[in-house]
Amino acid sequence: MGDLAYDDLILFSKVVNWGSFSAAAKILHLSQSTISRRITTLEQKLGVLLLKRNTQRIELTEIGTLIYERSLARHQEFEQEIQAILKAKSILRGSLKVSLPLSFGEEFISPQIPNFIKAYPEINLTLIYQNRELDLLRDGFDIAIVNHLPRFPDQKVKLLFTAEIGAYCTPEYIKRHGKIDTLEDLSGQSYFIGIDYSGKAIHNVEVINTKTGKSTIFEVPIRYTTNQAEQSKYMLYSHEVIGIGCAFAYEKEVKEGRLIRVLTDYQMDPTKFYLTRHKDEENAKVAVFSNFVQNLFPE
Repeated sequence: MGDLAYDDLILFSKVVNWGSFSAAAKILHLSQSTISRRITTLEQKLGVLLLKRNTQRIELTEIGTLIYERSLARHQEFEQEIQAILKAKSILRGSLKVSLPLSFGEEFISPQIPNFIKAYPEINLTLIYQNRELDLLRDGFDIAIVNHLPRFPDQKVKLLFTAEIGAYCTPEYIKRHGKIDTLEDLSGQSYFIGIDYSGKAIHNVEVINTKTGKSTIFEVPIRYTTNQAEQSKYMLYSHEVIGIGCAFAYEKEVKEGRLIRVLTDYQMDPTKFYLTRHKDEENAKVAVFSNFVQNLFPE
């Protein structure tokens, strides 16, 4: 069987629907000879006879009936799919308000936003970067990514990403203050750490020695806090402090040698990022943005 011309298969179905070559020719503005030739070509490619021809009407062969019924069903399915796409497109317009965590959003989501805007040109997207607890309904957001497990029961929640936490400083800091391999080496050092979603500094950090399995609650003597990783790097580059934060925010600088990760034998509780949306609302715009974000973090 040669390569099928699917427009000829559609033509075959229409000829059957309209009952004759002459009716099809009139409706399609084609000559009867053209239609007959294309049906004959289709039969040759299939290697079967589809129609019994006479001057008054056409009659399907047994296999022609099967192919007609199957092609008609496929054509109807195709039309339904097209209508669904057109319907979805008509729904995918209007405003969409999204809340994103500062560093996480800038690192993973922001670079991909142009692709979303290009794919959905009729969605007006508003992005708010912040780290705080949200009530989507009260605060007027359609969807959000947060760095804590939401406590509101009317929100649909999905774990999106688990971020490793580490301690960092500059090579110059090591030269000035000595190596930092154990918790004991931290005595007398200066630190800064992030602020949690409620706006409070994190004073106590549980660390586990990955070699011994020993867990220790480390009290951080904080002099400076921030919820923005880029701002924290300015403090690190003063060569006077050690910073604790999400590994992804410092990965580039570590690779470039501008920062060093210390306490590598210790593990801290990770920060988990969740995708949250209204629980009972079926919103096509929210659905496509949700899928867009989840595809950035394949399981």
